[in-house]
Amino acid sequence: PSWKYRSDRVINRSRVALPGVLLIDPGHSTPPAAPVERTRVVHNAPRWKAIDGARWRPDYEEVSLAALLELVEEAAPEVAAHMERTSRLARVFALEVGLSGPLLHLVVRTARVHDVGKLAIPPWVLEKPGPLTDTEHALMEAHSVTGQKILERKPALVTLGPLVRATHERWDGYGYPDQLRGSAIPLPSRIVSVCDA
Repeated sequence: PSWKYRSDRVINRSRVALPGVLLIDPGHSTPPAAPVERTRVVHNAPRWKAIDGARWRPDYEEVSLAALLELVEEAAPEVAAHMERTSRLARVFALEVGLSGPLLHLVVRTARVHDVGKLAIPPWVLEKPGPLTDTEHALMEAHSVTGQKILERKPALVTLGPLVRATHERWDGYGYPDQLRGSAIPLPSRIVSVCDA
């Protein structure tokens, strides 16, 4: 079906388009230490990390995330907008409960891509106004596993895969896809689940 082709195209495009990205950052005039292959230009994200204050390297996680989100925005703008809203709420929630540093960063990143697997759902299911059939419901539930697969294709985003997979688990064990319960659900996934409800 055409939606299957679309999801395969999105997954394959994310694999091909993300490796060498030309980084543009008006805030830094220092060029990279080595040439960067030009396959795609990504805007509006921090582009370079200072290492030891002297060498500059691309922030591959940031670049990969920005390119993936650009792809989501192009393919499913409503999903992209929902993930952005969820990430803002997750950030506020995480700050309120006292998270900071790498854990806060992980919560926000997980929220930012928690529904990326919806790119593989046919538009007629994703946008259906009424109740879903059992088959359509099964397709919707598969999106967290698909999201994990998409993220694990990029080494810079691989740590987000299992967290995205667990964002639809429930404390009582009645979530999906693995029916995890309680503290078996990673903390970033629990926070995103609350913010996504």
